[in-house]
Amino acid sequence: MQPWARTAFSRIKPSYGPHAAPDSQDPVLVCLPPGMPRILLMPFPMKIVQTPDEVIMLFEYDHFQRQIFLNREDHPKNLKPTYMGDSIGHWDSDTLVVDTVGLTDKSWLDQVGHPHSGALHITERIRRADRETLIDDLTFEDSKSYTARWTGQQVFKLRPGWQLLEYICEDHMDLPSR
Repeated sequence: MQPWARTAFSRIKPSYGPHAAPDSQDPVLVCLPPGMPRILLMPFPMKIVQTPDEVIMLFEYDHFQRQIFLNREDHPKNLKPTYMGDSIGHWDSDTLVVDTVGLTDKSWLDQVGHPHSGALHITERIRRADRETLIDDLTFEDSKSYTARWTGQQVFKLRPGWQLLEYICEDHMDLPSR
């Protein structure tokens, strides 16, 4: 980590893991979006819909959606940072290669609070290992926050009986007591 990221990470109070704290600062606990890539770690179903021009990932968690545009080669100039960023993709044989930039720095990379900057750049290679297994190999680059790029992998299993249900994040701190 770069010095600022190491300092920020040492001060974070996560809601998960060995350093979990009851007074966690986890943004999702106050209903902020998990952002990309953390949305991929949320333990809720996801559905993928493909059209000729895009791949759409529908997440049960707070009804988030991610659009991966297949009909663009470049990201728009002067992107306004968002939680899901701007994703463009293309097919390399049976692998969907996705390039994502334009991510806000308001989210964490994971549940334990690894920070990132607005310069975060994610490259994914998404493929089926078999009929029931989808593998997402991710490469992360953020020279403002980390001294080197790194990789990770997320594996998804097909669950034919699952459906996306209504899941709404509510900040229960603001609800009247019963």
